[in-house]
Amino acid sequence: AVNAGVRATQTGEEQVSFLALVLSISGAALLSISGYLGGKLVYNNGIRVGRHRRTHPTPERTLCLPSSSIPPEDLLEENGIRFVPVAPAGRIVEGQTLRVNIDGTVMALVNLGGEYFAFQEFCTHRYGPLSEGCFESGNVMCPWHQSCFDMRTGKVVNGPAKEEIRVFEVQVREGKVMVRLPSPAE
Repeated sequence: AVNAGVRATQTGEEQVSFLALVLSISGAALLSISGYLGGKLVYNNGIRVGRHRRTHPTPERTLCLPSSSIPPEDLLEENGIRFVPVAPAGRIVEGQTLRVNIDGTVMALVNLGGEYFAFQEFCTHRYGPLSEGCFESGNVMCPWHQSCFDMRTGKVVNGPAKEEIRVFEVQVREGKVMVRLPSPAE
């Protein structure tokens, strides 16, 4: 505004004054610095205005389930594959997520139309929390940069993410939601 005021007083002159030149260069420098800092905040730190709308609350905490603390009779084992009981089926409301940590593997569990999906908690793009994302048509959208993933296969539906997410097999048995325990090799 100051630069525009200085230049307005100089209409009709052939040469730009030194003050107007300095103000123009300073404005361009400040604009460049603010653009650089904004890029750092958004892309390196994941800070931005949340534009996603959720109809249900985001998980406030992470449910930690060390497999060693689960009684062996609660574990379901089929063909060498173990399933861990995570929560009663009625605990996870339609569209609501539950963040679970099983032996260091953090995953999000969501109920959509009575069908349960489990997938890794953090986006492969910039590690946004997928449990806080939006769910539509079998896809989860990261709240930070809007990468979309298919919750059944983990494949990228829409970027900027390039790598797919891990998905985990889910079963409902005797009123309990059970997630396949990732083996140490996975």
